[in-house]
Amino acid sequence: MLDLAENPSKKLTYDQGKLEIMTPLPEHEINKEFLGRLVQTTTEILGLEVSSLSSTTLSRKDLQKGIEPDQCYYITNEELIRSKIQFK
Repeated sequence: MLDLAENPSKKLTYDQGKLEIMTPLPEHEINKEFLGRLVQTTTEILGLEVSSLSSTTLSRKDLQKGIEPDQCYYITNEELIRSKIQFK
């Protein structure tokens, strides 16, 4: 399982005891890149701050859920997330 978790080509989702392992297809990657450019262009045109955390692990222990999105963006809550990020 550790090998899977350390392999960036595998996407893992955990939902209340069920683990889903996915290997994205080329079409998935094309769509991911298109949507990322759309978010970046839209926020730039509208003058909105955006924080991109790429494929960070998001989890909620209280809900027994975890997910690793390909890309994730904070727009409305960008200031809140920026203040929580510790750069070293």
